[in-house]
Amino acid sequence: KFQLTEKTTLDVSYEYIDYDRSIDRGIPTANGKPVDALNDIVFGDPDLNKSEFETHSIRAMLQHEFSDTLKGIFTASYTNSDKLYQNFYAADYDEATPDQVTLDGYLDTTERQNLVVSGNLVSEFATGNIEHTLLFGAEFSDSSSENDRYNPEFDDGAGGTTDKREFDINDRNVSGVGFNAGGLYAGAFTDLNDDTETDLTVYSLYIQDEIKLSEELILVLGGRFDSFDINVTDNKPGGTDGSQTDEEITPRAGIIYKPQENISIYASYSETFLPQSGEQFADLGDEGLDPDEYTNLEAGVKWDFAQGYSLTAAIFEIEQDIV
Repeated sequence: KFQLTEKTTLDVSYEYIDYDRSIDRGIPTANGKPVDALNDIVFGDPDLNKSEFETHSIRAMLQHEFSDTLKGIFTASYTNSDKLYQNFYAADYDEATPDQVTLDGYLDTTERQNLVVSGNLVSEFATGNIEHTLLFGAEFSDSSSENDRYNPEFDDGAGGTTDKREFDINDRNVSGVGFNAGGLYAGAFTDLNDDTETDLTVYSLYIQDEIKLSEELILVLGGRFDSFDINVTDNKPGGTDGSQTDEEITPRAGIIYKPQENISIYASYSETFLPQSGEQFADLGDEGLDPDEYTNLEAGVKWDFAQGYSLTAAIFEIEQDIV
């Protein structure tokens, strides 16, 4: 943290994450329920079922006090990440052949760079006996991704390969500790299933007013506009490219009531949306359809009932409107 002037500060941070763990996709189901007889079996490979994630993040925040009642906040962040997800799993199971499952798998890699820049103005003022804390801001996000997915090639036992494998549960390797899936006879992940490049740009404007009606009652009103533009390039032979733009205005409102200094009761309402491309941005999803919309309702209480002790409770409901 740097104190540039009496009223200006700059915070700079760097974060490095190196994440590595094994993957267990669980046991098969029959009639919609897990097969209890397979509880102790991991359908995977100790060397191939893994998730790896490495990321470098740089962030900066510049704050300046224009006056006692007006403050500006500017933030910027850049993240470069490299992700690998590789696994085998039980893709199908039939109770008629209880000692056998159908195994499948895939290797998925994602390289992504994110740039996010935002600026906020925070103003405090009063209209009569009512106090306001008004926030106005804008945000720009740019994300580029490269994603591919490969399927495994299993040995079919006759000198050929197959995309899935019927696996005899009794043939699994149980001599070691941990994973129990020897005898997979899986070749390399060489069957290309997906190879895409994605460019994502988001422009956002938002405003929020925290209104202090009295010492006991605070009202929060706000809204946000987002313009979401995604372009996907399919690098596979014969692949098709596409783009889509979604624009939404989403509101939010909240109320805080403090019957006593140590008790706060609140309720909030907000709306959000998720474009058809989903959270991974690897494709356009159901192209041409409107985004999925979410309505969020929440109510709760916080009670500081003794020195150093507090109780919090909340109830919330999220409703998804799928187009």
